[in-house]
Amino acid sequence: MNRQEVGFNALFRPKNVAVVGASNTFGKIGGATLAAILSGEFRGEIYPVNPYESVVLGLKTYPNITSISGDIDLVVLTVPANTAVEVLRECEKKGVKACIIITAGFKEVGGEGEKLQNEISEIGKRSGMKIVGPNCMGVYSASGNLTAIMSPINPNRGNIAMVSQSGTLGMVLMDSISKNGAGFTKFVSSGNEAVLKLEDYLEYYSSDPEAGVVVAFIEGVRDGRRFIDVARRLTSKKPFIAIKAGKTKAGSEAARSHTSSIAGSIQVFRAVAKQTGIVLAENSDELVDYATAFAKCPLPKGRRVGILSGAGGWAVLTADACEEYGLEVPPLPAGVVEKISERAPSYWSHRNPIDLVSSLDIDLFKFCGEILFEENIIDILLYAYIAYDFSSSFDSLSKVPIFSEEEIETFKKGSRWFMKALAESASSINEKYGKPVLFVTRDSEVYNTLKNSRVPVFGSPIRAVKCIAKMVEYREYQERIGEAEK
Repeated sequence: MNRQEVGFNALFRPKNVAVVGASNTFGKIGGATLAAILSGEFRGEIYPVNPYESVVLGLKTYPNITSISGDIDLVVLTVPANTAVEVLRECEKKGVKACIIITAGFKEVGGEGEKLQNEISEIGKRSGMKIVGPNCMGVYSASGNLTAIMSPINPNRGNIAMVSQSGTLGMVLMDSISKNGAGFTKFVSSGNEAVLKLEDYLEYYSSDPEAGVVVAFIEGVRDGRRFIDVARRLTSKKPFIAIKAGKTKAGSEAARSHTSSIAGSIQVFRAVAKQTGIVLAENSDELVDYATAFAKCPLPKGRRVGILSGAGGWAVLTADACEEYGLEVPPLPAGVVEKISERAPSYWSHRNPIDLVSSLDIDLFKFCGEILFEENIIDILLYAYIAYDFSSSFDSLSKVPIFSEEEIETFKKGSRWFMKALAESASSINEKYGKPVLFVTRDSEVYNTLKNSRVPVFGSPIRAVKCIAKMVEYREYQERIGEAEK
């Protein structure tokens, strides 16, 4: 194992962690960070460091780094900037392999802070220590059972590896993606990037077998040439989804004061994204949608979309969105129309989108979805059913005296059962064919049923269709570079 691998292993899968500035006061960063590590059930040794305490959060506490016997894999610094650099020098002498500097007050404030950050850079170059930050939120690693983050968070475990130049927004995005049912293997808040840069994390993720999808929130790129090279290598193996902040003058100035980033031209970044296969999100909602779809769905083999609906208007909007984003809604062959007509009510649409109107026949929905894949008519199946929360739609019936409580409860149970069964049919088709199946609805029962499945749920057709289009574009990019390499 080379020095590079040793350092990143110490960062993401440390055998032990020291928290400098650990405190019994949760309101202090050192207290919150140590509490997060404990709540994440870290399995290695934990060394709180605080010269004024003998016990912190029930753990034996050390006055300084040098008083800890044996090797230290990871140190988390939560003390003021001046002290943090002094402790970092101790870490260098001790041979610490990796360090997270949560403390702010460095280059982003200029003056003395910039000098202190320059010293951090020099220590990193000399020692080879993997240093995250300063001015960051911390690091999460599922396989390392590590939640070395200054704010409590418990994301779903999964295949997404993320790096964010904004700690707070990175945490918000991680939480939103988790609530969509996707999950994380790693998260890094990179902060001011005194030593480890954005490109270092991306390069590591590109060869990390635990990372299936890579996500980044980017304020600025410090080394354009290297970024392009790393992005190309990354996207040749796995999807790389990014959002670029600092698009405007105000945003660029905010980025510079936030993490000392040079934002750069958004037009140039868009061109780079197109050339290198980066899936570029225009806003945070798109990033959450794209990350969820790529993390849950296999890539589609083509652009053909089958739409399965129980409401004509919802189906029309979905078909419009598909055509707008360059996807195909192929016609149904006569033989398939005939097979569906044998089972469906006479008033079904007789075309794709397949609108079964008000049918409550779960087996019919499943049959229609399966025949589209069986006959190789489509590459992606999109359920578009109910534009409101159908599972709660009967609550208002209690205001109608003619209905008994028992009748109302029967309506409720029936609606919940139907939407749950419909969601399960989508998941069943996905599992049977191994092809992308997405669901468009605002129904809570569907959302809850599919949250931990391979079927992502979206609140509108346009959101789902944008995800499909991005997946198709990325698959076609991979095909092009594959042909070019032959």
